[in-house]
Amino acid sequence: MPAPVAEITVQCQKYSSLYMDAYTTIRGAGEHAAEHQQQVDRAVDVLFKQFGESHAGEVQLRWLLANPRHVLLVSDTAIALVLAAGKEGQKLHLMWVEEAARGNGRGSALLRYILSTYATDHVMNLQCPANLENFYTRHGFQRLATASEDAYVQMIGSAESEADVQR
Repeated sequence: MPAPVAEITVQCQKYSSLYMDAYTTIRGAGEHAAEHQQQVDRAVDVLFKQFGESHAGEVQLRWLLANPRHVLLVSDTAIALVLAAGKEGQKLHLMWVEEAARGNGRGSALLRYILSTYATDHVMNLQCPANLENFYTRHGFQRLATASEDAYVQMIGSAESEADVQR
């Protein structure tokens, strides 16, 4: 089983510029609350503000984060929560990139890292806001269904190489 807390660096390159984001990876955040409380609290706050109560309520997020099967990745500019990471039925539950950091490949690099590290058989399910569907489509995801009540799209995708990403 991977270490409960790890430091990773994700590289992304776009327009001949190299960006490095250092992520703290927390598995079972409830067990590490004192050690990483500030990062967990920031992640809960940001995800709630971005996705709302129905997808990222504080109680729901803290319950999910306490499970050692789930992984929280946190950097200064991005946050991702992967459910059942590395297990069958894994799901990219939430992914957020700070608005000022968008458009330079950071979200693509984070998604590629998540797929290559946590996707069993290189397949990942996700549910995203409809306005982000194009981002995931560029990375090989396909729409499965639309949750009409809240304009979210269910998608499935597989890990792809750098060359497979459509810009």
